[in-house]
Amino acid sequence: MQKIDTFVKALIKADTKRPAGRTKVMPTNNFVKLFKNWGANENLSLRRLRQKAVTLLALTAMCRPSDLAPRVGFMRDQIHFNDDGSMTVLFYGIKNDTDRHGFEVRIGRSECVLTDPVLCLKDYIRRTNQNITESQKQPVFITLLPPFKALSAQSVGTILRQSIADAGLDESFTPRSYRPTGATEAVVGGVEPYVARSLGRWKSEEVFASRYVYPLSTKSATDSILNAQLPFC
Repeated sequence: MQKIDTFVKALIKADTKRPAGRTKVMPTNNFVKLFKNWGANENLSLRRLRQKAVTLLALTAMCRPSDLAPRVGFMRDQIHFNDDGSMTVLFYGIKNDTDRHGFEVRIGRSECVLTDPVLCLKDYIRRTNQNITESQKQPVFITLLPPFKALSAQSVGTILRQSIADAGLDESFTPRSYRPTGATEAVVGGVEPYVARSLGRWKSEEVFASRYVYPLSTKSATDSILNAQLPFC
């Protein structure tokens, strides 16, 4: 059945007369300003803390909504917080994980605690651990109310769309904008092409290279993506 579905999708794509338009890249500084205005994680409501964690992860790991809520689940044991302040995330069963081997990526910390995706996700997991019993599977992002189920890709998309609105951006930007935005800001900010491509889980160098420009720098991917003004954090 899976092979049939894949074949049908391939036929549909082959018959497409006009290629899909290129997704617009968002100004990430709007998100930086938003989360700085929100203040420290411990002062946020659970709704806002979840929104911030989803948004920062989507930007810095260059995610589609379905990457954060794949059908096979996105579980807490797929995230490891490292001693150096970074985190390692295993993306499994996502759109381009066709061989189901998964993609393991390392996401660096930000020098600004208010826009640090690692600290934010750690705080969110710590605050919501009490809502998940040992006998349950432990999805990363869960609903705000009992029975605390895993968020669907549609719900993740709704959260990402809310962040776009809260950041003062118009409706021409969509949840699909996060992936190219993260990738573009990384390479324009000076991240090595192979680092950005690996972080974004592109298998094809040609597909990745045909869309972005690659200046070189030693800046971390996280701070390049978020374009944080570090001295003023």
